[in-house]
Amino acid sequence: MESFLELVDADPSGGGLPAHVRAEMERFLKCGILAHGFVRVRCSTCKDDLLVAFSCKGRGFCPSCGGRRMADTAARWVDRVLPDVPWRQWVLTVPVPLRLAMAWDPGLLTDVLTIFQRAMAGRLRLLARRKGLSGGQHASVTVVQRFGSALNLNVHLHSLVADGIWVGVIAGAPRFVPLRLRDEDVTAVLHRVERRVFRLMVKRGLLGKTEDEYLPSAPEVDPDRQLELRLFEASASLR
Repeated sequence: MESFLELVDADPSGGGLPAHVRAEMERFLKCGILAHGFVRVRCSTCKDDLLVAFSCKGRGFCPSCGGRRMADTAARWVDRVLPDVPWRQWVLTVPVPLRLAMAWDPGLLTDVLTIFQRAMAGRLRLLARRKGLSGGQHASVTVVQRFGSALNLNVHLHSLVADGIWVGVIAGAPRFVPLRLRDEDVTAVLHRVERRVFRLMVKRGLLGKTEDEYLPSAPEVDPDRQLELRLFEASASLR
């Protein structure tokens, strides 16, 4: 890794790798190695000893810690977070230029997620009103996935959304009312997200007044993050 970092630091056009990337790589090289620390576990019954090496607890670089975090999160959601009602997975993917912008700008990513959530909630409440129900509350949980099947930069959203709403949340004990979504409901959510994200990009200066007027303008980047931006752009375009 030292040779790789020296090569990156020697690149005159960039500021080297970000500190958090370096730290993650260095922790990964120590992950699971007893020489870097461990705990000793002893069975009180069989008196057997087991040495468990410290892990790096990385979020994006270490496959072992990433898999462990994924399994732990899934178990916690099933056991402690998600009620026993029908759930549907919604996935929102966006064009490549917007993926890059969302990866670089956390505020933009948050705004797109908010639009997505409000569009789904609005459709569920509309279906509920058609059944004579008002004031219902929906439930969802979202994971932001930042990579595609080729490990390329591909920011997209995975949302688990309850297939229904809870009524009586304020007046009394909440009661879940299942709602049957059809293809036209999914289409309506998609169109609403598309319109609002388009207006958001126009407002932020990322688009002209029509969809054909994409205005790709490189953001003002700190000199120390030039290499990071170039890596983002290359990964998002599968280079």
